[in-house]
Amino acid sequence: MFEILQEVQEKTGGIDAEYGGATGGVISGITKSGGNDFHGEIHYYNSSNWLSAAPVKRLLLSPTDERTVSFVQDGKFKDDQHEAGGSVGGRLIRDKLFFFSAFSPRIRRESRPYTTSDNQTLGLSRNTNFWQMFHKVTFNPTDKLRVNATFLWSPTTSGGSLPAYSAGPNGTPNTLASLLPNRSLGFFTPQTSYTGQIDWTPDPTTVITMRGGRYWDNYKSTGVAPIGSVLYSASATNLPFDIPAALRQAVNFTNTPRVTYTDFDIATRTFIQVDGSKIVNKWGQHIFKGGWGFTKNVNKVNGDIYPGGGYVAIFWDRSYAFPGQTTDRGQYGYYEVNDRGIRGTTGGRMHNIYLQDTWR
Repeated sequence: MFEILQEVQEKTGGIDAEYGGATGGVISGITKSGGNDFHGEIHYYNSSNWLSAAPVKRLLLSPTDERTVSFVQDGKFKDDQHEAGGSVGGRLIRDKLFFFSAFSPRIRRESRPYTTSDNQTLGLSRNTNFWQMFHKVTFNPTDKLRVNATFLWSPTTSGGSLPAYSAGPNGTPNTLASLLPNRSLGFFTPQTSYTGQIDWTPDPTTVITMRGGRYWDNYKSTGVAPIGSVLYSASATNLPFDIPAALRQAVNFTNTPRVTYTDFDIATRTFIQVDGSKIVNKWGQHIFKGGWGFTKNVNKVNGDIYPGGGYVAIFWDRSYAFPGQTTDRGQYGYYEVNDRGIRGTTGGRMHNIYLQDTWR
C-alpha cells in the first residue's frame, strides 16, 4: 500500500523529545494529499510461484519407525499473488478542499497436493484476500489553518488451511478423512483506522498542531468444527501388542486438524496529541517545542481455545516419567489431555508531556 505514501522519514540518532524517548529509531510516514490539479495512477503487481524455483529438499524423520532419516523432494505447488489497484487525487473546491483516494486489493491463491497414509490423493487450497482502501480529505479554510481527515480500511479474509508436509514427497501421515476439515478452516480480520489533524500557524514562527485517531482490529476464526483432536505423539505401526487396524497410524497422525479457535480478539488504540513549536532568534536560534498527549490501548480476547475441551496426545508403548519419581504407564502406553485458552480484557492508559529547546 505504498501508493498512499508521499514521504517516509527514518531517524536513528539525535531523536527529539517529542518522539517519547525512543532508543532504537523512529519511522514516520506522510500520506499523499490532493491538490488543485487532478492526478492518479493504476498498477498491477505479480509475485506468483511460477516465477520461483522448486522447493529445496527437506530432512525427514520417518513417521513410521521414527529412526530412519532421509531427504525428500516435494513438488512445486501453486502460490499466485496478484495486486491491482490505483489512486486519484484532486480538488473539490479550488484552493480550499482537496481529496485523495486509493484502492489496492491483494489476492493470494495457494494449493497443494497431498498423498495420505491410506494411499489417497487430495488437493487442498487456501484463498486469502487482503483488502486495502484509503481516503483523505484536506480543508484549508484560511492561509493559517489546515485540516486533514483520513480513513484506512484493511480487512483480511482467508479460507482453507494447508498443513505442512511431514511424510514422503508431498506426503502426510494423516488419512483422507482427517485432512478434509482443512477445507473449511480460515479466519476473518476486519481492520479500520481513523485519524484527524489540525495545523494552525498564527504567525511565521509559530505552529500549533492537534491530532487524534482510533485504530480497531478484530481477529476471529472461521470453519473450526467443535471436535477435539487426537494426536499420535508416537507411532502405532509396529507395536508389540495388537490394536485394531484402523488405529495403526504413523506419528503425527490426527483424526482432525489440531487447531485453536478464536471467537474474537479485539485490539483498539485511541490517541490524542497536542504539539506546539516556536522559533526565537535571540543569542542564536532557538526552536522551542512542547506537547501533551494521551493514549488508550485495549485488548479484549476470547480465543486460542482448543475445541471439544482440548486435544488428546497419545504416546503408544511409551512410559511417562514423573518429575523426581519413577516412570509409569498403562497397557498401551499413556496419553495427555491438553487444553488452554485466553479470555479477558486488558489495556492501559498513557499520558505524555515534553519540553525541548534546540539551540543553534
